[in-house]
Amino acid sequence: MASFNGFYDVVTIMISFTLLFTTSLCSEISQPPSGGPSHDVTSAPRPLSSYEKYLTNCASKLKPAECGKQIFSAVFVGNQIVSDYCCHSLVNDVGKSCHYDLTRNALQWPAYAKNKTEILKRNDKVWNDCIAVRPILP
Repeated sequence: MASFNGFYDVVTIMISFTLLFTTSLCSEISQPPSGGPSHDVTSAPRPLSSYEKYLTNCASKLKPAECGKQIFSAVFVGNQIVSDYCCHSLVNDVGKSCHYDLTRNALQWPAYAKNKTEILKRNDKVWNDCIAVRPILP
């Protein structure tokens, strides 16, 4: 069973819910007139855009889920310090582009959009703090 605690898991879920919500609002299929033939037509959800695939791929790179939780709390709540281990995962596995794109995508949600400036500052701080962490020696 997938963990729902990680930042990138949360972003992936938000993307999924957005897609689900969007596809559920597609035009309604009218019912055939009574007495006519019955056709059971269901519309398939639209495929993910290349950007949504990119974000899903980005979200899958950060492991373990505890790292996602730390980064999410540090960026969106501001009440967490990211561990050295999670910083290494963010910098080496996720990368700057994915980190920033996932954050910008989450800022489309009203709950986060109202604090956009603060969230982007914390996003920069997390990244800059993480790139300053010494590499983990094998």
